[in-house]
Amino acid sequence: VRGLVIYYTAKSELRTANELVTRMRTLADESGSADLLLPTHMQLGILSYYDGRPADAVAQFRKAIEYYEQTDAGRVIQLYGEDLGILARIWMSWSLWLTGHADQAVDACRDAEALGEQVGHEFTKACVSLWTSVLRILRREPERARDAAARSIGISERLGFAQLLAQGRLMVAWTRLHEPLDAKESLAAMAQFQACVNEVSGTGILANAPVMIGFLSDAYHRTGQYPMAMASLEGGLAISMTTGQSQWDAELHRLKGEFLLHGGADEGDAEPLFEKALEIAKGNGAVALELRAAVSLGRLRKRQGQPEQAIELVAPLLEHLTEGLDCPDLVEARELIAD
Repeated sequence: VRGLVIYYTAKSELRTANELVTRMRTLADESGSADLLLPTHMQLGILSYYDGRPADAVAQFRKAIEYYEQTDAGRVIQLYGEDLGILARIWMSWSLWLTGHADQAVDACRDAEALGEQVGHEFTKACVSLWTSVLRILRREPERARDAAARSIGISERLGFAQLLAQGRLMVAWTRLHEPLDAKESLAAMAQFQACVNEVSGTGILANAPVMIGFLSDAYHRTGQYPMAMASLEGGLAISMTTGQSQWDAELHRLKGEFLLHGGADEGDAEPLFEKALEIAKGNGAVALELRAAVSLGRLRKRQGQPEQAIELVAPLLEHLTEGLDCPDLVEARELIAD
């Protein structure tokens, strides 16, 4: 059953995956075995993340870690081919970031890295470094993202982990676009990034595709390819709608509003997109994305001569967010309030 859950999750057929994981949970609960309860709560956490329920995902990953501590790591790897207790920490880091716990997210990654070194399972270590790079991208830390991805690439090249290698190269290519580049270098970096996207998309895996497409659209926008940026955003929203992956909907709507403004569109076209992003993020409990949407809408309100509304949007979130204070999202939010 677990194999089917993983298959349908990777294909982003989430309704089928959720039906199967319910059966998986029943079997695991009946057995009372930590060896079965660990992967069950791991998959429940992953599906909660894709469903746009990051707080539920964190709770499930914590349960998975509890069961992991009741098992033997060697037996877990023998049963499942990877160390699920370590990977649960990495998966949890993304949801911790979404819920506004940016520093706890980093701690989860560091714990996973330390455990990975102790256990010494190379595939697990490659996954940990790769997914840590994704967290660093979420925190808008390109240099640290590149370093983490490079560690994953080193292991994947040496041991032939083709899929992880392609994804690691994609992360490195993304960080390249955040370096100071001239026009020629920027186009070359974008071409490299697009080639990496094509390599990864060729696997047919749609899981987390809206997030990756969000990265792609931002890359297009950074290199001045406005039509491609908008087209990729529309593609990301379409995938989200057809697959049910809602974890990145708020950010896709926000980016669309930002791109419209940068493209010279009327403010009235961007405003409902920012409001929609704010609504989705609040509904999902994704505080990190709620802050981004609030800052985008707050900047618009300021341009419209309503700075007090910008403060009303952003200030309560800043009071709530006590982690990741040096991350660009929070720095920019404080600057908006200060202005």
